[in-house]
Amino acid sequence: MNNTTDSDNGMYYFIGNITSHMLHAFPLWKRLGGTFVVTSSSAKKVIEQYKVPVVCIDDVPYIWRWSGKRPYRQREYIALGPRFGKTATFLNERAQVLILYELFEFSHKLALNTPKKVFLTHGNMLKNYFHMYPRRLEIVQTYDYMAALGPYMKKEFIKSGISPDKLVDIGIARTDEIVAMSGKVSIPQSLQKLGVSKKSPIVSYLPTFWGDSSVEHLGPKILAAMPTDYTVLFRPHPQTPPHILQKYSDVCKQNNIFLVAESGPESPSLLDILLASSVIMGDLSSVMLEALLLDKPLVFVETDSSRNANSHNQLHEVQQFSQTIAADTVDSTDTIIQAALEKGVDTALWEQTKQNSFYDYDGSSAVHIATFLQSLATKDA
Repeated sequence: MNNTTDSDNGMYYFIGNITSHMLHAFPLWKRLGGTFVVTSSSAKKVIEQYKVPVVCIDDVPYIWRWSGKRPYRQREYIALGPRFGKTATFLNERAQVLILYELFEFSHKLALNTPKKVFLTHGNMLKNYFHMYPRRLEIVQTYDYMAALGPYMKKEFIKSGISPDKLVDIGIARTDEIVAMSGKVSIPQSLQKLGVSKKSPIVSYLPTFWGDSSVEHLGPKILAAMPTDYTVLFRPHPQTPPHILQKYSDVCKQNNIFLVAESGPESPSLLDILLASSVIMGDLSSVMLEALLLDKPLVFVETDSSRNANSHNQLHEVQQFSQTIAADTVDSTDTIIQAALEKGVDTALWEQTKQNSFYDYDGSSAVHIATFLQSLATKDA
């Protein structure tokens, strides 16, 4: 196996076996270049579709986990132990900067000491990321830097116990592409191929899966209550398990409802869906923060559990202005959507919330992230 690339510039994107995170890394790679690192040959095939340099040194398609009395195969793992020793050696020899979109836990035996490790995250967080999973606080201490994302989250990270010296005032690269679509509604070719047209308003439902979500119980009821004079795009979180998606099998047979799951560069992307949307529905997904950048109406969907009811804090005023669908109002979904379309957005409120939630939301995020990462490589040169 050839584990070198012609474009090796010391920048390495560690994807592990979570290939959906490629969607977060790709916008930065287009500006910065570099090499992707995966931990299975199957993941390598997925990433190769994007025409980027990618290497797989240790082929580990799954690791064993125990749930109750029986072990099971976990394919989207974040704990990395001795089986990944060759990958660690490769990165120590070649990488100047290691870019990560998940808090991968490298065992002490792997000793990734040479590259600077930078956690860019895979979303502009709405959830209490470190309160929900305190172990992540311990993991992030082993990294050199972490994106602060925006003024609000920077304060929250510091309150959680992350050192200010570890936080960098940068955001997320893909917000540049979202900002460029602000105020626009058009149907990308990828959606036209599925039969999506401008004949009716397009409503997108973009739920999360991890933590509190609406996808398992309330989501199917919302789509079933959606009138046929709307076109509905349902994009599940990439890691939504099959048993939950099965709940949508009947409702997605309706002619006006499209199940749009991203499966590669030729399939409709999240950006395609956002561009086509007239109104966007979601729960605690970071997509709701990114949707804010579009200046389009939002509909907040109540989660199936109320444990994290306060996780919309940075969007609280926007949520109060916008429409909400809850378990006891799902039968009024049609009037709620219509009200959202008619009310539109509060431009001043949207702008204020953007300033609080994002760094570099003027379309310069990728530039500033690339500049920071290049400065780290220069220091080590």
